[in-house]
Amino acid sequence: MGFFQWLKKYFFKLFGLDTDEPEEIISDELLQDPDEIAKQIDEVEQDIAQFKMKNVVFECLNYLEQYIKIFSLSFPDEYNKYLAIIDQHRKDYEQELENYRKGLAGTITLSIDPETESRRLLAVRGLENEITHFVEFVVSYNTYKNKFSTLCDRLNQFYNGIVNSRIAAEKVHRQFTNATNSAQKLLEDVKKLSFFEQDSRKREELLNYVIYCDYILFKIALRYQFCRDLNEYKLGLSKLHGLFVNTEYDRLIFKYFIQDLEQIQEFITSNLQSYECSVYVLESCTKLQTKMKDFSSVILDYSYFEEILKLENTLEESAKTLGLDFVICIPEHFGTTSTTETVSVNDIAISVLKLINADKARLLLEVVKSFKEEITWMEFYFLCKIFELYNETISVSKNTIFSSVESKFLSLDEKFPEYSSIAQKKARILNYNGPDKKEYVLLFSKGVVNTNLVASELRSLSLDFVVVDGAIYLYAYFKGFANLERIFGNCITF
Repeated sequence: MGFFQWLKKYFFKLFGLDTDEPEEIISDELLQDPDEIAKQIDEVEQDIAQFKMKNVVFECLNYLEQYIKIFSLSFPDEYNKYLAIIDQHRKDYEQELENYRKGLAGTITLSIDPETESRRLLAVRGLENEITHFVEFVVSYNTYKNKFSTLCDRLNQFYNGIVNSRIAAEKVHRQFTNATNSAQKLLEDVKKLSFFEQDSRKREELLNYVIYCDYILFKIALRYQFCRDLNEYKLGLSKLHGLFVNTEYDRLIFKYFIQDLEQIQEFITSNLQSYECSVYVLESCTKLQTKMKDFSSVILDYSYFEEILKLENTLEESAKTLGLDFVICIPEHFGTTSTTETVSVNDIAISVLKLINADKARLLLEVVKSFKEEITWMEFYFLCKIFELYNETISVSKNTIFSSVESKFLSLDEKFPEYSSIAQKKARILNYNGPDKKEYVLLFSKGVVNTNLVASELRSLSLDFVVVDGAIYLYAYFKGFANLERIFGNCITF
C-alpha cells in the first residue's frame, strides 16, 4: 500500500468510513514512481469534498444545528449560545481541513493528526451531551410544566364557570372525562422522561400541578355528584392519585381546600361588608377551616364537602346582588396566565400602534418591537400612558378587531385610578433638581434610530431622558413592572 492510499484509508477509518480492504502494514513502497504519487494525491484531493460531508464531526454539527431549533423560541438565549458554539466548531474544523488539503498539495504533512482529530471529536461529542442534557432536563421540564399549567388554568376557569352558571350534567361529565384523560396522558408521557426520574426537585414541582388538576376534578365530581367523598373519588374516578402516597395525596388535596377557604375569607372581608349576613358567612367559613385541621376526620364526610359547595354558592349569589363576580383564583405560585388569548400582548400592541398615525406611536412601536420578552396588559397600558397614547389606542381599538384592548384598558382604569394623574408625575420627575441622582435605562443604542428626531419626540412628551455617545437613555419609569425591568436591564445613574 502506498503512503497516500494508507493516508486515505486512515482518515476514512477514523471517521467510521473504513473500506472492506484487509489492513496492511506500511512498507517500503513509500518510494514510488513520481507519476504514481501525483495520481494518488489527486485521488485523495477528490475525496476531500465527500470526506467533509460524510465524516462524523460534520454530521454531528449539522445534526446539532437542527436539534437546537426545538428550543429556539422558548429559550432564545440558550439557542443563540449553542448556535454560536456550533458555528465556531464548524469554522475551526473547516480551517483544519483546508490546512490538510494544502498540506497534501505541498509538503505532504499531516495537518490533522490523530490526536488533534480525537480532541475535536471529543469536544463535539461533549457539546452534544451538554445540549441533550439541557433538552432533557430543562426544555422538557418547561414544556410539560406549561402543559400542566395550561390544564390547571382551564380546569380552574371551567370550575368557576359551573359555579356561576348551571351547566347540563352531560356536558360537565364529558368535559370531566376529557380533562381526566388529558391529565393521565400527560402524566404517562412525562413519567418516561429523564428529569422526572432523576431530578427530584423538578419532579416535586411538576407534581404540584398534577395534584391541583386532581383537586379541581374532585370538586367538579362533588358538585355534580359523580362521587360523594374523597375515598370514593380516589377509588372510582381519579387516574392521578396512584402516583402519590395515599396520606400525602390527602394532605395535598386539603391544602388546596384550605387555600380556597382563605381566598373566600378575603373575598368576604374585602367585598361583602355591606351584605347583611357577611358575619354569619365568615363564621361558617372559619368553622370549615377549623374542621380541616384534622382532615382525616372529614375525608369520608360527604356533608362536610357539601357545606363547602354551599358556601361557594352563597358567595356567588351574594356577590351577584352587589354587581360583583365571585371567582376562585388559581394559586399564584403556578404563575399561570389566561389561556384565552390567541396572540401575545406584544403582537397586539405592535398591530395597534401601526394603525395610529402619530410620531409618538411610531416611537413606541420601535420600543415594543425590540422586546425579547412578553409583556402584560398592565405593562402595555402603562407604556401607552407615559407615551400619551391612551386615547388613540382606545379609539383604534373601538374601530378595529382589537376591541379587547379597550375593555382591558377600561378595566385597568378602575383598578388603578392613580394613573389618571400620570402627567403630573412625569412633570415632577422631569423638573426634579434634588441631591439624589436619577436612574435611566437604555432605550436605543447608538445608530438604531435618528437620535435628533427621537430626542425631539421625547421632549414633546415631557419624558426625562439623556443622550450619551449617541445612545438614548430614558428615565426608569418602569420600576415594579417585572417584565419591563428585565427587558430594559440594569439602570445607570446621571
